[in-house]
Amino acid sequence: MPFMLFVLFVPFVSFVSFMLFVSFVDQILRGGGTMRREPDRERIRRHNRKRKLRHLRARLAQTRDPVQRRRLIEKIRRISPAAPVPEA
Repeated sequence: MPFMLFVLFVPFVSFVSFMLFVSFVDQILRGGGTMRREPDRERIRRHNRKRKLRHLRARLAQTRDPVQRRRLIEKIRRISPAAPVPEA
């Protein structure tokens, strides 16, 4: 693994700091990234929800088929029940 060569040349204060570094790098290489705090997870969920609502509202504005409009309105209400939705 390429990062192992890098690890050999990095000076570590203790074995514990070395193991923390290795677990951090392993987590990143597996695609997990770092652990997030609960407020960060909630913020990311809110942003994803807003992005999805923007996308669905844009599709709703372009759609003229009543069946498709009804499906999109149902999706918008499922994602955010309190969000204002133009009626079909």
